[in-house]
Amino acid sequence: LPAEIAKAGFQVEAVEMSLVKCLFADRVLKAESAETFACCPYVTETCNRRRKRDHLRQAKTPDAVLPRNSAVTLFHADFLQHVQGDRQYDGVAGLFWLDSGNCILTYIRALARIIKPGGVFVHIGAFLYNQSNDDSNYAVAVMLSWDEVKQAMSRWFNFVEERVVHCYHVTNPQSLMETLYDAISFTAIRNEVPFE
Repeated sequence: LPAEIAKAGFQVEAVEMSLVKCLFADRVLKAESAETFACCPYVTETCNRRRKRDHLRQAKTPDAVLPRNSAVTLFHADFLQHVQGDRQYDGVAGLFWLDSGNCILTYIRALARIIKPGGVFVHIGAFLYNQSNDDSNYAVAVMLSWDEVKQAMSRWFNFVEERVVHCYHVTNPQSLMETLYDAISFTAIRNEVPFE
């Protein structure tokens, strides 16, 4: 996602909590030619295989190279820690991300604080709340419906687009099992209501 946004000409700060994902993303973002790095993205998926060696299939990355003048900075950090302070942004984009913390309301408040009035927040996700399952604080995780999330966001954001999109996320296309999500895709503009 950061590479796609940078290719469109925007300066990008990417924040990722997973060190493994950061290391991989760093390699992809710095590549000087396409398909220079081979990885085995399904190596740990030994269930639902059609063939004996399916989990050992390689993928060549990146599929495209960023222009040399692209501005992408990658941070290995927790989103809430990264956005502390007074810095503001013209926009934030997320992919299956908004629900990744224990309290989605904390993320909404942080977004209202860091996105400039008139700035944009775009997101696609299915509200899996899957990160909460891995955390010792799972019992206190706040898992709201899309209607509740939208209502909470409406204080600081005006929704200009909202639709359901059918999409896969982190899926092995050759597996005997796939999960197709009816994800919510939305674009919201930060209104003038001050953050307090």
